Amino acid sequence: MTTNLITAEETPDPGDYTDFLLNLTGQLEDTEVIELPTVVLTVLTTGLGWKFDGVGDDNPVSLDVTSKKIVVWASIDILNQDDPEFDQAGIVMEGKVNFTTSPQGRKYERSFGVNYKQR
Repeated sequence: MTTNLITAEETPDPGDYTDFLLNLTGQLEDTEVIELPTVVLTVLTTGLGWKFDGVGDDNPVSLDVTSKKIVVWASIDILNQDDPEFDQAGIVMEGKVNFTTSPQGRKYERSFGVNYKQR
């Protein structure tokens, strides 16, 4: 597992279709807001069926109203939902988020994780 991982606040079941927040408020200056976020899922997690899901034509990655939190819609592919990796303590699915801030124009890359486990 990556150190200094930003973790999502929820622990979804592999069968859940849900969004989660990556709260970056404490990592930004008061006047800084996020622009242009992109999220990449790791090869291990995509191998376990983790994928992005947009709602209708919506982008699966967006910003909340404060522009300090990134909202990601994701799910586990139905063919992978019964994988034993999700049993007991579950498994942390990891990814990376890249974004630029305004008005400073600084570029960030942060690792994040979402713990999926069977209920």
